[in-house]
Amino acid sequence: VGIFLFGNRLLQMRMSIFAFIANLIGVVFGLLFFMQNSNDVEGAAINDSLGAYLPIVAMILLLVAYRFINKDEKLVRSMDRLR
Repeated sequence: VGIFLFGNRLLQMRMSIFAFIANLIGVVFGLLFFMQNSNDVEGAAINDSLGAYLPIVAMILLLVAYRFINKDEKLVRSMDRLR
C-alpha cells in the first residue's frame, strides 16, 4: 500500500513506522508465546524454516525504506529552498 503513496511521503513514512511497530509487536508476542509453551511439550522438535525469519527481514526492509523515503523528503525540501 505504501508504494502507491509516492506523492505523499510523510504518510508513507508514517505507514512504514506503523508497519515496523506492528511487526515488532508480532515478533515479541510470537517469542513470548513460544517461550511459554516450549516447556509444555518436551519432545517437540523446533522447525525454524524460512518463515520464522521473514518478519525480521521485513523489519530490516521497513527501516531501509523509511531511511530512503526520509532521504527523498530532505532532497525535495532542499530543492524547494533553492527556488
